[in-house]
Amino acid sequence: MKHILASFLFFISMSFFSQEIQTNELQKLANTITQFGKLKNVDSALYCSKQLLSKSIRLEDTTYILKAYNNLAKYNRVSKKYFAAVKYYAKSKELNLRIGDTNKAINKLRRISIIQSTLGDFNSSESNAIEALKLAKSLSDSIARTHQLAIYNDLGITSKRLKNFRDASIWYHKALAITENALNRITIKNNIAIINIEKKEYSEAIENLSLLIKEAILAKAPEVKARIIDNLAYAKSKLNYPKAEEQLLNALQLRKKINDLSGQFASNIHLTEHYQDQNQDKKALFHASQAYQIGHKLKSATSKAEALSYLIELKENPKKEAIEYRKLTDSIYTAREQAKNQFAKIRYETEENRRRILTLKKEKAEQQVAIQKQKNQRLILISLISLLCLTIGFIIYYLIQRNKTDRIKERHSTEKRLSKKLHDEVGNDVFYLMSQLKNISEQSQKTNNAEIIDGLDAVYHKVRDFSRDHTIETGAEYGDELLSLLNSYGNQDIKIFTNTWEGDIWTNIADYKKVELYWVLKELLTNMKKHSKATVVSLSVTKGKNNIVITYTDNGIGMDFTTSQKSKNGLNNVENRIKEIKGTITFETKPSEGFKAIIEFAP
Repeated sequence: MKHILASFLFFISMSFFSQEIQTNELQKLANTITQFGKLKNVDSALYCSKQLLSKSIRLEDTTYILKAYNNLAKYNRVSKKYFAAVKYYAKSKELNLRIGDTNKAINKLRRISIIQSTLGDFNSSESNAIEALKLAKSLSDSIARTHQLAIYNDLGITSKRLKNFRDASIWYHKALAITENALNRITIKNNIAIINIEKKEYSEAIENLSLLIKEAILAKAPEVKARIIDNLAYAKSKLNYPKAEEQLLNALQLRKKINDLSGQFASNIHLTEHYQDQNQDKKALFHASQAYQIGHKLKSATSKAEALSYLIELKENPKKEAIEYRKLTDSIYTAREQAKNQFAKIRYETEENRRRILTLKKEKAEQQVAIQKQKNQRLILISLISLLCLTIGFIIYYLIQRNKTDRIKERHSTEKRLSKKLHDEVGNDVFYLMSQLKNISEQSQKTNNAEIIDGLDAVYHKVRDFSRDHTIETGAEYGDELLSLLNSYGNQDIKIFTNTWEGDIWTNIADYKKVELYWVLKELLTNMKKHSKATVVSLSVTKGKNNIVITYTDNGIGMDFTTSQKSKNGLNNVENRIKEIKGTITFETKPSEGFKAIIEFAP
């Protein structure tokens, strides 16, 4: 048995040890990915991320599966492999939802939405942003508000790109209603002003932007300040404000100073339009060319196509630009269609995977229900068997106890019957013989006859005592019966003391236990009188919460159980009687130190 237990413990410890080693390997791999990321070694980071995913799936380690998905999404996005990035963001989002991390799932949906908007699939972008918005409702107010602010702004940008200016304005105003950050409020108000410009509501845009430009916090946000200056100047240029050109050029210079390429592109487009409106085609052409070059630096096909559209209008022979513009617009259209198809495919796969997981969960749940049902049935069967065994055990115990009690009662009855027979038959005969011998002794006056008479008289009294001893009062007079027993052993040489007994101390004690106790005390008193040479005997009876405690003490010569087995054997009858009533008796005695017995039993 020991060998089996040792083998089992060894197997368990080795399993835990093996699992710990595998977890450490996954952590080392995750650390390696982080280091490659810091070194901007994207290819190596992607390679290790794939390894991490493969190993964590094999080990069914959800934590590292999630880390692998996140790394693959991140580094594919950095590498501009947007479809792969969206695929892993979608997988990560689903796993976040499965483990109940709604907060991170929303972040993944926002990432997907932004990529889709970048690639021109505005409808899918809007759909994912709204899904994220719905999920945010389940979070606490503060966290939900943070997500809502960002999502409302994303939806505003997407709606603007879809030329749905009404919805864009609604989303921006929703964002404005919940933001408390001063710079965020300025940014959102600037976006609302852009919607006004798109709707040709120039005066309203100028009014709002003129108030924004006065905000002191813009000194710490030069990029936002340049954007507001440019938009304000652009709106003014549409209404032929005198200083619009100067302000447009100031915005461009500020953006150059902070190396804001996207901002420089927007400024050059606005200057192109301004000079077109002023019929200064040469200057317009210059800024359109500048915009094209910046679009090339940005590697943005849409930016280059926008700049080319102005160049085609401004150049006398724009054949080269027209060809490039057609190629770009075709490629943009194709890319957007491919993006839509890819995103639709990813969405389909995600939904299929979700359905498959739900089906597996349902099947697993049904299996669990079936297993639990079997367990319950086994538990009920075991409970019934256990109850049956307990019932049988109780019955057996009850029968044994009842049999034991019946044996004690039967013994008492037999003893009473014998005592009666001794008294009626033997006692009367002895008394008759005594009378005859007495008559003989009076005639002969011989002393030996007198000795015989005395002996017979002693026998008679013993028989009488035996008869009386086996007819013990167990009712209300039991206490008096015990006192009578104690008094019968006391004389001028032996003093017997007892404590004061409570009136009801014997009331709840079973009759057969009273009889056994009587015999035990008689045995102790008899041993005292025969062997102990005691002069003082004390008997204390106390009633505890659940038991009766009787302490017998005498000042006799005591005994040594270790050397006198005969003395110990003499008390065996006492011990057996106490065991019969399920009690305990403890002896405390040493030579020349008296004798003490402590009896405890339940009523």
